[in-house]
Amino acid sequence: MKRVFFMLLIISFLGVGCSNDVLNKQFDEEDVTYLSNENNIFDSGKELKLLNQSDQVATSSIPFTLVKAFIPDDSYVKTMNIQGSESFTYLTLAHGKSAISGKVVVENSTDEAIEFQAVFLQGNKATEFKPKDSKEWSKSLNFSVPSKTSMSLPVEVAINKEGMQELSFVPIEKVPSNEKLSNETINNFRFFLQLDDVNIDNNSLEEQSFELNNEQIASLKNPLPSPEWYGKDKKEVTFIEEDGEFFSKQSVEGIKLNQIPYSTSVDVVLFDEYGNSSLIKENVSIKKNEESYISLNEDLINEMYDEKMRQYIMVTNNREEDILADIRALKDKQKPFPTSYQGIIELHPVKK
Repeated sequence: MKRVFFMLLIISFLGVGCSNDVLNKQFDEEDVTYLSNENNIFDSGKELKLLNQSDQVATSSIPFTLVKAFIPDDSYVKTMNIQGSESFTYLTLAHGKSAISGKVVVENSTDEAIEFQAVFLQGNKATEFKPKDSKEWSKSLNFSVPSKTSMSLPVEVAINKEGMQELSFVPIEKVPSNEKLSNETINNFRFFLQLDDVNIDNNSLEEQSFELNNEQIASLKNPLPSPEWYGKDKKEVTFIEEDGEFFSKQSVEGIKLNQIPYSTSVDVVLFDEYGNSSLIKENVSIKKNEESYISLNEDLINEMYDEKMRQYIMVTNNREEDILADIRALKDKQKPFPTSYQGIIELHPVKK
């Protein structure tokens, strides 16, 4: 049976719920754990299995050169059949366990080594994780992957049983490539994490349901919209690269999301490369077929620009059980495609 890992990325608009409007700063560079392969903690090799399979799960005019993934151990994985040979994969925590084990896998087919910093989020908060054989837990792990190499790191990810029922893996390239310049979203993977009994009722399914005819579906360039920064007067923010560093030419004022053919609501989370995070917007309403703008507090923006660490905005919908409701509605043919989506964009310094 084919397993479909739905990586959930973004969506949003107006209404604003409670928010912190500040980054909860508890961790800094001293809290990052730097890893090397001196003690053989990585499984490494030259066979790039995931990259070789990439053309089977996605199409692109540009060859894939990099794969970053978290592959949970089978004992934590559950599946829900959707249609035909496709199934939805989610996670569950075994009785008596307080962590999920698996592998962080990075495959690099480029001609240069690439440095990564990995973060896991349980809902809106970074959670601790560690190499499986280590005793030292961290909110952020840093390591390098040599050219033309696959590296696999067995890890354990701490789970708060009272926390949110979703787990996200965010692998950050320490030195961003030109491909990540501008409003490109940061690759990330969100799993539904079942920690309690789940009841998907008819109201939940109705909220997820919508219809599109074949012509409408064919006209969609991207049914799961990517977030992008906007500046003064809601104008597009432009970006430049100088000596390997990336800058925006204007200060940002908020986030714009493309039109989508369904209504939803989103949360907005600010986090950084060290594992600090804050929920800054909650339950923001998105109306179908309308451009969506999410303004950010001016004091928050100024604080973000004052910081030196790399910072990110995450826009995410269908929280917790709504991820399953989305898939149930798809399975019951009450919607043409899944709409759970989580998008991450990076804030770059301003250089006018």
